[in-house]
Parts: sequence; structure tokens; C-alpha cells
Amino acid sequence: MSIKTIAVDAKVYERLTRLKREDESYSKAMDRLMMQAAGNKTGAAIHDRLSSLRATPLTDREAGAMHKVVEGHRRKESWPHHDMR
Repeated sequence: MSIKTIAVDAKVYERLTRLKREDESYSKAMDRLMMQAAGNKTGAAIHDRLSSLRATPLTDREAGAMHKVVEGHRRKESWPHHDMR
């Protein structure tokens, strides 16, 4: 990985420092914040985010309830095509 040096205004540096998580580098913080600003909502990004949460898996009951909500919204949708069918 190559490294580049950039100059930022002191106010930008201070804001970045406040937004940076304790366990991440400035590069990682900038990458995370830029991805958020870009509205990165790809399937891969969502999968990566969910994988990083280390949440307990849904029970069959919870998954069934979630499926019912998704199906209910799908029936109400006016789009002729989308990626969930």
C-alpha cells in the first residue's frame, strides 16, 4: 500500500479527530466518512457492515416476523421490478 501526505486546514483536522473512532487510523476514518457521505448502500457494503456488528443471529421467529414485514411492503410497492423478487 502506498502512502500519500496531504495538508488539511486545522479546523478540518480538529473535526476529523473528533469523528475518528478510537480504534481507527485517520485514513480509515476518512474512508469511512467518505463512504457514508457518498451514501454507499451496495449489497457488499451492507453485508460488510452487518458482518462487522457481531450480532447474534435472528431466531426463526424473528426471521419469520421480518419476512412478513418485507412481504407486506413488497405487495404495497408500485415498482414493476426491483432486486428483491
